[in-house]
Amino acid sequence: MSKADIKSQPAPAGAARGRDARIEARERNDKWRALPLVINESDCIRCDACMRHCPPHFGAIFNWRYDVIIIPELCSGCEKCVPACPMGSIRPSEEWNPSPDEWWALPGSHSDPHIRRRRSA
Repeated sequence: MSKADIKSQPAPAGAARGRDARIEARERNDKWRALPLVINESDCIRCDACMRHCPPHFGAIFNWRYDVIIIPELCSGCEKCVPACPMGSIRPSEEWNPSPDEWWALPGSHSDPHIRRRRSA
């Protein structure tokens, strides 16, 4: 089997999926054992420190209207955002719900803070 044949083979079930695939499927990676995180909006001061600490390959934290949100399907539960929060507003969510349709307009959009864009010369 050639390298081209191997590349054209579909990924095995349960294979690690990238952020783009998770956005398209609107599903969490089934290998992630940690719970997704949630922000307690009543304590959040909207400083965006959590957003800056969310690794771009997960890219789960966004500004949504007047709130900062975590899209649980994109959150691996890595907790890199937890110590960044000066208010202690971020915690694991045992009973998370799928994200509303409106939130899915954020990942991959022009306002997605987790996408590094090339500067035009």
